[in-house]
Amino acid sequence: MIHSPELLKAWWREAGAAWAEDALFRQRLSLYLQALCEWNQSFNLTGCKSFADLLSRHVQDVALLQEVLPPSCGPCVDIGSGAGLPGLVLAMMHDAPPWLLIESNQKKIRFLRHVVQHLQLAHVSIYPDRAESPPNQWVGRCDAVTSRAVGSLTLMAKLAFPYLRRGGSCLAMKGEDHPAEIQRYLEKPLPGYSAPELLPLAPRSWVVRLTRFT
Repeated sequence: MIHSPELLKAWWREAGAAWAEDALFRQRLSLYLQALCEWNQSFNLTGCKSFADLLSRHVQDVALLQEVLPPSCGPCVDIGSGAGLPGLVLAMMHDAPPWLLIESNQKKIRFLRHVVQHLQLAHVSIYPDRAESPPNQWVGRCDAVTSRAVGSLTLMAKLAFPYLRRGGSCLAMKGEDHPAEIQRYLEKPLPGYSAPELLPLAPRSWVVRLTRFT
């Protein structure tokens, strides 16, 4: 996967959203994508086959997810951050709220730390451990917990629950298999959550929202 400034410029023009006009986000995202393409040559941080695919199927979906976050959002957690999608890209869009990126793979942790330091994202922390062991200062405090590729909806709901405050939302990004995942979840729903809401992001991408009410 090779970074293409020309493709990035075209993508910005076609995005047609307020976030695409933010100069600081554009600068941050450009630097992030350059680093991702460079590191990916050695560490295989993402399975994207092309830069165009990375933009259209991943970065754009994440940028659209920002519109699903609660207004005046408080602390957020991203479980299984990987190469920074969605949590790191969402954190680049604004200097608040605080973000905790959870990742246990050492190569990906190194990449996340590199980007956070290089972009001077003081509101972003990295937790180099598994989500099952939440740091005390983040328990029950979060308005949103996001994920892109963390197993089933049931698993994501279980992992997110300890981090969420009452009224906070688990936001699980899903693909075209989401109907089966939701059905399996509904066969044995987790107590403390409202019924799942399905929100479209893009033609082949959705987010399932579960809101904690206890």
